[in-house]
Formats: sequence, C-alpha cells, structure tokens
Amino acid sequence: MFLVPTTLKKVLIVDDSINSGDSIEEVKKQIPQEKIGEVKFLAVYGVQKNNDIDFILDIVPSPRIFEWNAMYHGIVEDACFDIDGVLCEDPLESQNDDGEKYSEFLDSAKPLYLPLFKIDTLVTNRLEKYRPQTEAWLAKNNIQYNRLEMLNISSKKERLEQQDYYKHKSDIYKKSKTKIFYESSLQQAKVIFERTQKPVYCVDEHILITPSTLKTLLTPSSAKWIIKERLYGFKLVRRLHKIAKRLKIY
Repeated sequence: MFLVPTTLKKVLIVDDSINSGDSIEEVKKQIPQEKIGEVKFLAVYGVQKNNDIDFILDIVPSPRIFEWNAMYHGIVEDACFDIDGVLCEDPLESQNDDGEKYSEFLDSAKPLYLPLFKIDTLVTNRLEKYRPQTEAWLAKNNIQYNRLEMLNISSKKERLEQQDYYKHKSDIYKKSKTKIFYESSLQQAKVIFERTQKPVYCVDEHILITPSTLKTLLTPSSAKWIIKERLYGFKLVRRLHKIAKRLKIY
C-alpha cells in the first residue's frame, strides 16, 4: 500500500522481474493519482518487451531462475532435489565411513537451504538402508516432499565400485515429469543435463544449466564467465542510476 505524505511530481516504481505483469497491475491500482504526477515503471529483468513497463534493463527469456529466490519459488513443487550439499551440508570424509560416524551425521546434519514449498522428488545417492534416518531428518526440518528415491545397493564400497556414478539421478530425472533438478556438484549437474536435456540448477555455482549455458561452461573461459555473471548486477545498478537521473527523480 502506498503512503504518500506530499504530492510527488515524478515517481519511478522498480520491480526485480516481470513475467505476466500481474504484480505491476496490482501496484497501479494502489497508486493515489491525486498525489502523484508522472509515474514510470522499471523492471530489472523481463522475458520480453512489455508495453506496461517503461524500462526493462535486461531481457532474460524462460527458462530462467534467480539466485535470490531459487529455493523459495513455486517451481520447487515441480522439481527434483539432491539432499547432501543442497538441503544439508555434505558429510566430511572423516564422517563418511558407512558406519557409526555416518549415522551420527545423518541424525545431526546441518541444514543449508530449506525450501518453502513441497518438493516433488528427492533423488539422492544415499543408500536405501539409511531411509529411516533420512526421513527422520527431513521431518525434523519440516521438509515436505512426494517421493524419496535412494540408491538400492548394500554398502558404500559397492557404491564406489559403480561403473556409472551418475545413472541413478539421471534416470530418475529423465523419467519424471519434473522441470528442474537441484544439484550441488557442477560436474554432476553437467552430466545430468547432458543425459536428460532438462534444466539443472547448480547450487554451488548458482548456475542454471541449459543448452546455451552448457556450451559456455565447457569452454576454457568458463571461470571468467561465472565471475562476469556475478558482477553483472553492478552494471544493472549503474543503468538504473542513469535512468533515474534522466527522469530527474533525484
């Protein structure tokens, strides 16, 4: 709700992103026309040019995901999630003994990201024999989900001897109707995408892997690309500053 103490000649209303335009329409209904003169609307990111928005700083077509709401967006309900490195910290090598220390880790693993929505499918390389402890930890941290797909082998030794370490996650994701996979490891994220041709969000690097980004990640300059993406926000701020000066808002 707008609280405007005095009459304003010019106002710039900024939204982080625009897709359908519904949020902007809601804002327009709340603007007290008798107290505000010229009103301009700006979105930092948009999927396309929009006649209801005066300025869009960057066109980012779908599929897209933003670092600040990746875990808190409704897409979580249509997603596959890894557990270790995403929902909780990875075990230390000293904890990963397939015995007493690992059991202690499963009981007390420190949460990392706790989504606000119900996850469709949890896909983990944890062994099936650890299902009770895994389910107990998920319940303790109020993580809701529809399915929990674990690795149906008997021991860590057998898991390490697997010929194809990526098969479990890739197969589950490929067969599912989910639209995105949340994975911590960049290497695993790339392989999962290559095998499924479906979007994978790498939590460690904050990168959504799609056909276009995968090509960039496979080049020698991939490290520079990651840095460039993280610095791009500063460029948008400078552009916003120039627009504000041009409109004489301050």
